[in-house]
Amino acid sequence: MAESWSEQQQRHARERVELLRTILLDSDAEACSAAVTASDLLELLCEEVAARHRVSSEDMRGHCRRSALVEARREAYELMLRAEFSASEVARFFRRDHTTILFAMRGAKGAAQRRSQLVAATVGALGAT
Repeated sequence: MAESWSEQQQRHARERVELLRTILLDSDAEACSAAVTASDLLELLCEEVAARHRVSSEDMRGHCRRSALVEARREAYELMLRAEFSASEVARFFRRDHTTILFAMRGAKGAAQRRSQLVAATVGALGAT
């Protein structure tokens, strides 16, 4: 018999938890045996990105628009979406609407394309001289 939508979502959530537990906590057997929830994993991913950007995870969940926080949030959004969390789950974690997450990811992709076009134009201009 086919799974219902809610059963499928619950199975996917369990699979994500297991996958991330394997990736992030594999070296610590005791931590692996503890019950790890999806929100714990989102928090762990957020703290990892926050540490890399030297900001606090609570500031990342706030509404400040400092460039360091915006970049850290975008990286966290991308990491969480790659870990197969839905935009809605990520949005709830960051206390935002899911369209905010989608807009940030679309903006990040557009910015990367603009940067690569600018680099190509600069290289082309330098090669012409």
